[in-house]
Amino acid sequence: MTRIAVNSALMVLRKRRLRQEILVESQSGTDEDGPLFDVRDDGLSPEQLCDQHQRCKAVLSAVQRLDPILRNALSIRISQGNSIEEIAQRLGVSSAAVKARLHRARLLLVKSPALRKQALELTAADRIGLSRRHENLENVA
Repeated sequence: MTRIAVNSALMVLRKRRLRQEILVESQSGTDEDGPLFDVRDDGLSPEQLCDQHQRCKAVLSAVQRLDPILRNALSIRISQGNSIEEIAQRLGVSSAAVKARLHRARLLLVKSPALRKQALELTAADRIGLSRRHENLENVA
């Protein structure tokens, strides 16, 4: 289950890493050997990468501490994107039970001490980005 969460997170990071390529040709008649313009690096700084890695570890540890019943429903929903009905069929429970398990798992993750500590360390700008990601996760789940 942990491997599924790690692989899903890595896939998201790899998609973000893709950058658009720009062809840079030297103009004839110029004597400068340098670039014609500065290319902005959209990648994360080393500090941001480290912070992201720490957050990922905190989320994974919080997910690992969940009750296996809750963790199974959550991991199926996140990693495979199955519907409530598909998860219910796979786990052999009702769709209401799956909804309850997903709701409980989200509540426990939000109240998790490890994630609270991380949230307190976020800057205002990070909180805005995290809330957007949280809204996207709510749409998925």
